[in-house]
Amino acid sequence: LDSDVLPPPDIIQRLMVHNKRIVSALYARRHQPMYPFLLRKTSENPIAFGLIPDYQAGSLVEVDVAPAGALLVSTEVFRKVPRPWFFWSADRVLDIGGQPITFTTGTSEDYQFCIRAKQYGIRTWVDTAIKCRHKGEFNVVPGDKFDINLQTEAPNP
Repeated sequence: LDSDVLPPPDIIQRLMVHNKRIVSALYARRHQPMYPFLLRKTSENPIAFGLIPDYQAGSLVEVDVAPAGALLVSTEVFRKVPRPWFFWSADRVLDIGGQPITFTTGTSEDYQFCIRAKQYGIRTWVDTAIKCRHKGEFNVVPGDKFDINLQTEAPNP
């Protein structure tokens, strides 16, 4: 959990129910443009992702990348995916399973983690029924689609 993400008190139990190796709760970006973190690859570009517009509210959705602010990861993932698990790229080249891969500058450490996990057959999921507040100038709360609720005070949901 990130310090700026306010989850419901039962988040761990609710995420564990899915028995997925990587699963996140739903929360939204806290800066403009604000949108819920439901992202899939849109092209061959390794960091080109687009929003998933057709998800069912309250469902479990497969994504290509998820932020780590409300993420549950099985220890099996850390055994299967080689280190480093989390790093911020800066035109960095890694040898992953004997294949050099170049990551473009500015890809976040949590997105890199999901990209690498997928190369090892590990999928990432988001439970859209578990909504977290993301603290910033406002407390950003995702709606049931792409609507965003801005609040000046946000007790835990």
